[in-house]
Amino acid sequence: MALTLPVAAVVAVLSGASVTFVDTGKPTVVGEVRLPGQGAALFAAPDGRVVVPLRAAEESVVVSATGKLELWRGRIFPLFFDEFDRMHVLLPGELVTMSYPERVPILRVPVAGAVGAWRLACSLDGRVVAFVPGDRRGEVVLITPRQSGPAQRLQAAADVVALAVARDGSYVAAAEVDGSLEAIEAALGRGVRASLGGRPVAVEITEDGRTILAAVNSGGEGWLAALRLRSGGRPPKERFRTPLGGEAVAMAATGEEVVVALKGFVALLGGSGRTLRHRLAISGTTAVAFLPAHSASAVPDWGEGPPD
Repeated sequence: MALTLPVAAVVAVLSGASVTFVDTGKPTVVGEVRLPGQGAALFAAPDGRVVVPLRAAEESVVVSATGKLELWRGRIFPLFFDEFDRMHVLLPGELVTMSYPERVPILRVPVAGAVGAWRLACSLDGRVVAFVPGDRRGEVVLITPRQSGPAQRLQAAADVVALAVARDGSYVAAAEVDGSLEAIEAALGRGVRASLGGRPVAVEITEDGRTILAAVNSGGEGWLAALRLRSGGRPPKERFRTPLGGEAVAMAATGEEVVVALKGFVALLGGSGRTLRHRLAISGTTAVAFLPAHSASAVPDWGEGPPD
């Protein structure tokens, strides 16, 4: 049974051993949940919860804004897509498609040399998964779980520090350690580059697939840069940049809204990042993620069991 529940625009913010839920419309903090340990990353699940793999324990915590916690065995870094009851998980030597939230393996795709991922992302429909190996950070590996054939390995121009996949899987945006942004076409295996003018820390692709957003730092200050893709092999062109008033740490975007975590606060931007609307003081932020506009779950609340 599928349940669809409308929720306000809410972003989850990871700060060490806690997750803060922020209503971006008011804006205000609507909940804060303490974790049993320091979180390593943050992933928004389709049912309105977030998955937080822990740093020091082989466990992951599933958190809701109500304060309810569920512990999973294993440190899981899930990739969610438009099938609300599925997720991709990269494990040593394979990409596994699992049911969510039961974690039952559905499909296993061997991936030679997949020991660990430095960065990973996937397309909206889950057909394209991209990751940067932890031991080869200048390489982007593309996997198509529903098609046969080996993984495609693309060579970036420099080590990748942030990664995003277009909704249709047609290209990958790779922000690189040398201050460049590279848009790599999946079909051709080659990309075009543009300079960001600083060190990037996060990258997103807008829903229409035509603009890449990058959170960039230089000299103790950060900004959000928007670069438009162009045809004919020309490099992306900067459309605008929005000063953030501090050093950026992480970023998330949905529709017209962008949230950037900075040292000591979270910046809420509108107009696809053009306008800084508000800042909320939240210290120690390391990751942000938008909850889905409509949550969906195959498991009703009354059917959930205790943490395993």
